[in-house]
Amino acid sequence: MTVHVDVPVLVPAEDEPDSPMQIVRMGIAAEPTATEGLVVFPKITDLFDYDGTVWHVTHTCTGRKLPIDFPTETQAVAYAGSLGGIADWTSPTPAIDVPRLIALAADHDGTVAQRVLDALARKESAA
Repeated sequence: MTVHVDVPVLVPAEDEPDSPMQIVRMGIAAEPTATEGLVVFPKITDLFDYDGTVWHVTHTCTGRKLPIDFPTETQAVAYAGSLGGIADWTSPTPAIDVPRLIALAADHDGTVAQRVLDALARKESAA
């Protein structure tokens, strides 16, 4: 069974090579997980294509993906299942324990976006 989720996608504003980018919302068919409020789907490469070698976990209330890549759907689903106890994912604004989110990603072969790791390091050095 799939779940419809509206997600933000970055696309060219016009159909020309140097066109500026814009964010549009696109409906996707995602797979539900054991954690209510989280779904998985393959990486969106443009409005009409997916990359099945990279999988994401997405928050259904906002349509925003967690900034972690997984090599398989199975690993993304297992990761989403492990997140049930760290936040209320049915909330539009879940309070997320980011260090715990990152630690759990490593358990499921997830690759955390460098920008998240950099922001966390800045926050820890400022403390």
